[in-house]
Amino acid sequence: MWLVALVALAALGLVVAVAAARSMENKSQVGTTTETCAPRPCAAPSGFEIYITDIAVAGGSVTMAVRFTNHTQGGGFAAVSYRHTSPADFSLRGSEGKASAPAFSANCPNWPEVTVERGATSDAYRLCFAANATSGLVLIWDPDLGIFPHRTEIALD
Repeated sequence: MWLVALVALAALGLVVAVAAARSMENKSQVGTTTETCAPRPCAAPSGFEIYITDIAVAGGSVTMAVRFTNHTQGGGFAAVSYRHTSPADFSLRGSEGKASAPAFSANCPNWPEVTVERGATSDAYRLCFAANATSGLVLIWDPDLGIFPHRTEIALD
C-alpha cells in the first residue's frame, strides 16, 4: 500500500515540475514591455497583448482606451483557448509611486470581464484613473495567465 502511495506522490511531483517548467518558458519576458508588440504603449505577457491608445491627462484624471489580442500558443498544459481580463486587473502608478485602481463614473463606465479567444482581438474598452501626474505614468496590468503572476508594467510616456 505504501508503495502505491509513494509512486502516486512521485507521479504528482513530476506533473507539477513539468507544469512549472513549461510555465517558466516565457518567464523572462514577464513584467516588461519588451515583448514584440507595436505600436507602443503595449505589452504582450505570454502572448496576451494589450494596446493602449487615446491617453488623456486632464482635470485630475487619466483616461485611455485598451484593446486586447490573444496570440497565446495552444497545446501543452493550456486548459482553455481564451484569455480573460477585467478592470480589476489594472492600476495606475504616478511619478510619486502611489498606485490607484480604476475610477468609474457616468463618463467612464465599468465594464465586465472580457474573454478573448485565441487569435481574436477585443473591442476597445475605456479605463479611467484619478491622478494628477502628467508624466511618469505606468499602467500596471496583472492578467490571470496561469499559476504564476504576470504583473506587467507599461510606461505611458
